[in-house]
Amino acid sequence: MAVATGTALLAGGALAAGGAAYAAHQQGKVADKAADAQLQGIDQSNAAQLEMFEKSLAAQREMFDISMGAQREMFDLSLEESRDARDQAVELTEPWRKAGTNALSSLMQRINQGPGSFQHSPGYQARLAEGENSINRAMAARGMYGSGAALKGLTRFGQDYATHDYDNFLNRYYQSLTPLQSMAGLGFTSAGNQGGTIAGTGANIAGMAMQQGGNIGNTAMGYGSNVGNAMTQYGNNMSQNALMGANARASGYINQANAITGGIQSGVNNMLNMGLLYGMYK
Repeated sequence: MAVATGTALLAGGALAAGGAAYAAHQQGKVADKAADAQLQGIDQSNAAQLEMFEKSLAAQREMFDISMGAQREMFDLSLEESRDARDQAVELTEPWRKAGTNALSSLMQRINQGPGSFQHSPGYQARLAEGENSINRAMAARGMYGSGAALKGLTRFGQDYATHDYDNFLNRYYQSLTPLQSMAGLGFTSAGNQGGTIAGTGANIAGMAMQQGGNIGNTAMGYGSNVGNAMTQYGNNMSQNALMGANARASGYINQANAITGGIQSGVNNMLNMGLLYGMYK
């Protein structure tokens, strides 16, 4: 009876050890499946993050292109308006500049020619004769008609009157230059205004170009910074997912090993206990 009981105990211990080993094997398979499921979730997360990253880059690139296009359009429009304003200003003053140029040419020609041959003014002879008659009447009234003093007076009067008439001749010449001088001055002023307009337009265009360059630089820097931040965030997320995947796989291995070790330990303990009981009934 004791032998049968001991044999039964040993058989039960063997069955218990086998059951523990089977349970450990099943637990290991469950742990392995759990690790696989977790890794599959991480792979899906990586794929989703990659898609989001690529969409983010595409959206930022599109915004960058739109911003650059808008800035170029505004610059081109401002450039066209500046040039139109310059051309209109030049066109308005062009007739005065041309008239001044022509007047300057005529003025230089008149100056080079000089006043020309002296010509007495209209009525010169009549006024000269009237003056001489007045002197003769005055001298006759004093009984000096035909005297040396009378002749000297007539000579002086003729010389003074001729000098005065020559001065008038020169004055008429200089006065004839005045309209040409005035028109040439207007042309000079118009040319100066045109030069100032052109120079001002050039300065405005240069300023706009500098501003445009600064805006493009800031836009490019912002775009680069955004892309860099997105790449950094994506890299961090991928690193975290990789670490989680490694931990999941390691955890699966550890759990499987723990289950197997626990099953073996349980089977050994059962065998030992059954052995002790067998010894008691032997």
